[in-house]
Amino acid sequence: MNTAALKGATITSQSIKCGDKTVSGKTATFTNVDTATFVFTVKDSRGNTRTQTVTKTLINYVNLTCNMAVNKPTVDGKTT
Repeated sequence: MNTAALKGATITSQSIKCGDKTVSGKTATFTNVDTATFVFTVKDSRGNTRTQTVTKTLINYVNLTCNMAVNKPTVDGKTT
């Protein structure tokens, strides 16, 4: 969201909310996102608040894991 205070006001706070996590400031990194809705809020020195909601498409993925084990080698030296 592009923000600018009008008529001599100044920006006093900015926040971004995603799910149950809210961060203050212009930028944020969200990990383990489970909702595609982000709410951006800006407040100015006159108490005016502007909120914008942005919904993005999420791509499902699975955290990869690798469990490795070496079995006893066969008589010809092969193992699985």
